[in-house]
Amino acid sequence: MATNSTRNQSALRSPPRAPSAIAIILYVVGMLVVMGVIGTLLDALGHTLQLPAEDRYLRTRQELGNQLAVWLGGRAAEEIVFQEISTGGHNDLQHATEVARAMVAEFGMSDAIGPVAFNTRRRSPFLPVPGFEPAEAIAEETAREIDVEVKRLMTEAHDRALQILREHRLTLDGVVRLLLEREVVEGDEVRRLLAAESSPPALRVASA
Repeated sequence: MATNSTRNQSALRSPPRAPSAIAIILYVVGMLVVMGVIGTLLDALGHTLQLPAEDRYLRTRQELGNQLAVWLGGRAAEEIVFQEISTGGHNDLQHATEVARAMVAEFGMSDAIGPVAFNTRRRSPFLPVPGFEPAEAIAEETAREIDVEVKRLMTEAHDRALQILREHRLTLDGVVRLLLEREVVEGDEVRRLLAAESSPPALRVASA
């Protein structure tokens, strides 16, 4: 017979964990505009749908840094809840690493490297597609400096994701349970859960 502790662990290991973490970080860093968090039993990992307020093609360094933290949210949630990591966040980790490298080597967003753009993208030389040129050869020392900066950005984003989720662990668990009950949680519901964390205990019970 399953105990309450066993059931709680089972719920937290369920598909919605990663999208729940991402939704919370989106809200805290100010990127949550209109959002539906979706995690179904048919979708092994669930996903988060973020609808931007407007179409934008320019991103600031701060916005990209926030996005790195969002992508690392699922991994951070696993570390906090289970003290373990899985392969589930591989795609988000890959996206985050690619953007961090672009910030450093292409967008000139690293103070250590400076306002320089390197063609570091790894593209197949066998694909004769216009604009797809082989990566530029750069000095070994420069490549090492780029790697150091990429790791720094990733580490800072990971630490920020961990901090946000630790501060809002009650909301993380709450969003997961809501998703298990009815599969879709709107952004306003995430906001209410976060607001309830900071309310007095009496008000928190009344609003439950």
